[in-house]
Amino acid sequence: MESRVTTKKIIEKAHFISSTIPDELFPLDVYQLTTEIGAEELYEWGKSKIDELQDIVINLPSGLFYKNLQYFIRTIEIDSSQYNDRQLLTLKFIFVGKFKISELEQIGVKFRNQVEMNFNVFSFQKIIRVEKVWDLVITIIPLQFIESSNINKISDELLDMVINRSMLALPRAFFTYQHFNNPNKLLDYKV
Repeated sequence: MESRVTTKKIIEKAHFISSTIPDELFPLDVYQLTTEIGAEELYEWGKSKIDELQDIVINLPSGLFYKNLQYFIRTIEIDSSQYNDRQLLTLKFIFVGKFKISELEQIGVKFRNQVEMNFNVFSFQKIIRVEKVWDLVITIIPLQFIESSNINKISDELLDMVINRSMLALPRAFFTYQHFNNPNKLLDYKV
């Protein structure tokens, strides 16, 4: 039997994050850097590897890029449903703000090169223009499809992250004050 782990709590969190952005700032750009990890690699992935990839992503843009940022959001999604013949873990690193296409292209190239060189996983990028709060809510919600009989290759640590910590959101202040250089400051900013 399939369990949907996308909870009301995570939907409310996505709505809260989106609603903190004033209406007059819309439309906004949502820039997604996505990696997909297949069943063959899942046993190698846990919190430390996800954190390592997240640190790389956070350090890709220049400092000026973060002045136009509203939020940086990391989501973890998993599909181990009976309709998917293999398990698939998806990590999305999402920048929400108003950006120049040239900046995003540079970040995307750096991201692809780093992911291919260091992680050996599939990656892609996507730019979405959201017109209102609900568009953003729908875009950032991590979707979970877990079937208990199909999660044999997922570590307990990773499963805990998927179920309990599938979304991390950091506001612009975290970056403009360069707190990303101090991991202890992360707790002060989690939304």
